[in-house]
Amino acid sequence: MVNKPTLAGAVATLIGSAIWGLIWLPLQSIESAGISNFWAIVLIQFSAVIAATLMVMYYKELSELKNLDNWLIGLCMGSSTMLYFTGILLSDVVRVIFLFYSLPAWAILWNVAFYGVNPIRRHYLVVVIALSGLWLLLSGGESWVPVPQNAGDWCGLMAGSMWGLGLVFLQHRTNPTPRVSSLTSFVFAGGFALLAMALIEDAPLETLNAVSLQAGLPMAILVGVGLQFPLMVFVVWGAQRLQAATAALLTMAEILTATVSFSLIEGNSLNAVSWVGGSIIVLAGVVDIIGDSRTQAVG
Repeated sequence: MVNKPTLAGAVATLIGSAIWGLIWLPLQSIESAGISNFWAIVLIQFSAVIAATLMVMYYKELSELKNLDNWLIGLCMGSSTMLYFTGILLSDVVRVIFLFYSLPAWAILWNVAFYGVNPIRRHYLVVVIALSGLWLLLSGGESWVPVPQNAGDWCGLMAGSMWGLGLVFLQHRTNPTPRVSSLTSFVFAGGFALLAMALIEDAPLETLNAVSLQAGLPMAILVGVGLQFPLMVFVVWGAQRLQAATAALLTMAEILTATVSFSLIEGNSLNAVSWVGGSIIVLAGVVDIIGDSRTQAVG
């Protein structure tokens, strides 16, 4: 029989991840109000920063923000969030999500690079499967050279890489217990990374006028405070109560809701070969998850 904390954690992780797959919908709504895409994301993220600040104050963990581990992990995952959102804006939503979920292969490579962890046979298999999927997804069956088609594709790929690096640092952190301050530093880092990206990309400031802000700012605050940050809390809170493999599997609900919703609303923009490639990338993650669960069961 499944105990109540485990069941509650599974439900929280599943719901949080599934709804996260729909985050592109309100993003389009804010953009339709006249606010340029980059500034729309910045407004959402800084709204989440307000919620995160209030939460870390409530739990009296402001002093924990001095912990370098928190900021290292926050920088990786915050940058990943920035790259993920940017990728969605610049490329196909489904492509970006599939590219992001190459992260198990990245995590294995980062573990080797930073901590000298010796890969086992399963890890080699996961990397080969993920690279095969990437080759098919990026080439689309039209080229033998699997190069990302645009900046959005690169962002999706690097978002998975940075998230994988953050997970590796989280695994080897000095204090292994996740804290509210970790989540807060993640949100802060993501906000400042997005602001930097908006400035670098020279996002048009004229879109932040009285008319567009009146129409779009309430939605941005609602999404940041009432959707993005609570979803992060849901997923982190739920994952703490589950085995790592189970949590990873449940977070893949995002792929299902994002691909189905985008295909129904915007239409299918990927060819059959690209869909096969994306599915193979997901398969690499499933292989890694099943291997982890068996290792935990034996241990």
